[in-house]
Amino acid sequence: GVAVLGVCLGHQQIGCAHGASIVRARALLHGRCSALEHDGRGVFARLPRPLQAMRYHSLVVAAQDLPAELEASAHAPDGELMGLRHRTLALEGVQFHPESFLSAAGLELLGNFLSHPWRGADRAAEA
Repeated sequence: GVAVLGVCLGHQQIGCAHGASIVRARALLHGRCSALEHDGRGVFARLPRPLQAMRYHSLVVAAQDLPAELEASAHAPDGELMGLRHRTLALEGVQFHPESFLSAAGLELLGNFLSHPWRGADRAAEA
């Protein structure tokens, strides 16, 4: 299969395609940075903690009803889900914008995605 990194709406589409709810964010954050906590795996490997990330959204994937095949990989200080990944498929999503010049380590995050050996056995071994 083809590896997919969903950014913003793409992140929401990954969640929706697997049965998660898309809901209004607690607060509209257009053009604001947040310090995100992440799990240090997948696209977040070797990135700073917390990670400064540019947010520009009014909807989010509801963290409380993630289906079993998806796992949370990053959260904002307000508890909003900022990253998710499929437990066995090569799918990762980020709600924020790593391509923004205001997102710290955005190029590194994208590099992590491009350089990851996306094979099913590797994904299962990471868990």
